[in-house]
Amino acid sequence: MFINRSAIFALLIPALISQAKAGHPFDFFEGTLDDFDDCLKLNNISLEEYQDFQSYDNLENVLSEAVELTYKCSIKCLLESEPTKWLNELGKYDPESINATSEEAEYITKCMDNASDEPCDYAFKLFLCVFEHESKHQMLEETTDIAAEQQVAQDESDVIDINH
Repeated sequence: MFINRSAIFALLIPALISQAKAGHPFDFFEGTLDDFDDCLKLNNISLEEYQDFQSYDNLENVLSEAVELTYKCSIKCLLESEPTKWLNELGKYDPESINATSEEAEYITKCMDNASDEPCDYAFKLFLCVFEHESKHQMLEETTDIAAEQQVAQDESDVIDINH
């Protein structure tokens, strides 16, 4: 069965909408509430300020890295308190430390090519690179699943029931 461009576009729209609703960079964190509170205190950020920072209304600023250094430092602190160590002892990305696949490691390494040497900027960039890779991977999976479902539905509608 041939799927034309408009059908592919129609398949992408629900995937993009669900990605916008479900995919948020801050969904990665697995640390404890105590770690979170400590990172906010260390960076003089109130809970309300952090909630505003990580809200969907501010997502465009977050993804474009247009955020104050103190928020980037809070992300660095959170990354350092994660059970999975995102940064090595030198404060740099190490694919082995996060058990990255070769595809993930290649993507993230390329994304980090132009990362700042400033530690908080660097950690924030890493955080965004991982999110970007995961988002693209998730969207591809969702689009593939939707296309498969559409193909099954199309195949079923192609069957002619001669008994009716």
